[in-house]
Amino acid sequence: MNLKKTLSWAAVVFWMALIFYLSHQPATASNELSTGITAVIIQAVEKVISIAFVVDLIIL
Repeated sequence: MNLKKTLSWAAVVFWMALIFYLSHQPATASNELSTGITAVIIQAVEKVISIAFVVDLIIL
């Protein structure tokens, strides 16, 4: 139980540190990072949707 609690708090502290690190960036750097992350997420979602569509066609 103690290890689980320690890992949970470590995750919280890590997330806080990440937020503070990313929030001190200039607007242009932040925009570029956000755009890049958004592009990666969109590509991942498109792959999942296309795989699900292909699997659906195979099953039918």
